[in-house]
Amino acid sequence: MNIEFYNLFIGTLALITQVAAALGLIGVIVLKRNSEIVQFISDKYQWICATFGWAAIAGSLTYSEYFDFIPCKLCWIQRIFLYPIAIVSLIALLTKDKIAPKYYLGLSIPAFLVSIYHTYSQLSGAELECGVVGQNASCGDVWVKMYGYITIPAMAATCGIMIILANLYRLKTTK
Repeated sequence: MNIEFYNLFIGTLALITQVAAALGLIGVIVLKRNSEIVQFISDKYQWICATFGWAAIAGSLTYSEYFDFIPCKLCWIQRIFLYPIAIVSLIALLTKDKIAPKYYLGLSIPAFLVSIYHTYSQLSGAELECGVVGQNASCGDVWVKMYGYITIPAMAATCGIMIILANLYRLKTTK
């Protein structure tokens, strides 16, 4: 697999998903609890969590294991919060267990906040020297930059916001 093609593919998916997230955020605010869209997303919230949890795993492991990009400390923190979502949501789907959105939110919100901080720091040129010599990459290293702003942490933030939104829709219908 070619790194340029992979970056274009995953960067474009992230861009499309960010547009969907913007529309989803508007929907959380504007749409009524009983609307068909809200109900549909609410019913599929665990599928959405699983999809974006596994996307985070697949994307980050492809970069680190296939393309040999070394994850920095902030990337590891994002992984620590996003990876369990994929596993828990898959188990919940297989066992037909309706896990409370607060558990998904408890993992996705910190992942999203760290991702946003990491993305902002990289794009603003702030010094992020968090790597231990010989052990980790520097958090300021920008390995990927698509469309002028989509970096690896921005991709993680995209997965995080979609999980957050799905659970906000679920909470909206369960009040």
